[in-house]
Amino acid sequence: MSEHLHLVFSKAPEWLSDDEYNRWYDAHLAEILIVPGFVAARRYRLETTVGAIPPSQHRYLSMYELDGDPNDVMAELDREIESGRMDLPAWFPEIRFSSFNCFSHGNPADPVTPDHLYIVFSKPPPAVSGDEYVTWYRTHMAENLTADGFLAGWRFKLEPVVVDAAGPVEHTHLALYEVEGELPALRAALSAAADSGAVHFPEWFGEIPFVSFDANAVGPRVPAPR
Repeated sequence: MSEHLHLVFSKAPEWLSDDEYNRWYDAHLAEILIVPGFVAARRYRLETTVGAIPPSQHRYLSMYELDGDPNDVMAELDREIESGRMDLPAWFPEIRFSSFNCFSHGNPADPVTPDHLYIVFSKPPPAVSGDEYVTWYRTHMAENLTADGFLAGWRFKLEPVVVDAAGPVEHTHLALYEVEGELPALRAALSAAADSGAVHFPEWFGEIPFVSFDANAVGPRVPAPR
């Protein structure tokens, strides 16, 4: 069971080609997946669709399915990093990273790593409590899933693990949608659902800082070797 996730957003050095970065990172997944608690992983290429604040600067996502408490799994990962067994390139310190543990907000089913995801970062406005926001977003996700091309959804509480000093992320909530179709059609379907009255917005909706991504897989789901 993989109720929780670990997400690693990254941006390669500007001088490094995508092909070289992807070759290294595909191999790096195997180094991560030997760590107890990591169930499987999949990598995605990101296109920012809404927002210009962090983590919009990142261009790749590695999504890890976890077994157990994410904090315990990260402790296992720290021990593996400290062992020195990972083959990290000389340019590794030039990569910009932001990573998060993602704790399920009572999702009805475990998350999956499909070919195509729509990813939304957010946090509640100052006057809205965390509980109120979670309750509203549960309904909001169900309404969004009435839009054509939106197949399934999962919500999480975000806790930062690695903070990008050049662009720290302040969002506290994550919504993941499994989608099919091209981005313009998906955005049009959301707009149509709102125009039809299927999606309702509270008066404070305009105060929510959103960043969203269109995420397309750059490789298959890779299970842990055990």
